[in-house]
Amino acid sequence: MRLAHLAGAPITVSLHAQGPGRARFDELKRLGLPAGQRIWRREVTLEAGGDVLVAARSVMALRGCPPWVAGLGTRALGHQLFARGARAPQKSIVQRSPIEMAWSAPGFLALPTSWGRRSLFTLGPDRAPLLVQEYFVHERFSRYQPASRMDGSTQCHFG
Repeated sequence: MRLAHLAGAPITVSLHAQGPGRARFDELKRLGLPAGQRIWRREVTLEAGGDVLVAARSVMALRGCPPWVAGLGTRALGHQLFARGARAPQKSIVQRSPIEMAWSAPGFLALPTSWGRRSLFTLGPDRAPLLVQEYFVHERFSRYQPASRMDGSTQCHFG
């Protein structure tokens, strides 16, 4: 919702990849998976008025991937994650790690290096963690670029 307000236009989700694939080393490490492990991945762009605003890549282990995640298509992942907690806050099993900030390239569609953030979501006791990475690629976000990581250290690359 905040993105639509900032863009001044409705946001659409364009799906570029969804399904089994390969993870980057940093993604495997963050998920606690061994090298070479195949993952489920989803790559989308969030667009307004024909402009790509945000590129997002979400990854998780194939085993433990819930059907609703694998079937998202062009629906916004964030809406699904946060709506589950809003429907039943006392029973919400979705937990989010602290946000990591970085200066990196999304790694798909030859999009430019930009500032990004990522968080690890725990979807429940029998579910694999979900790593959600968002890259703010549109020039309008350059003024929001963080000067350092949230813990005060210098910026890093995810990959």
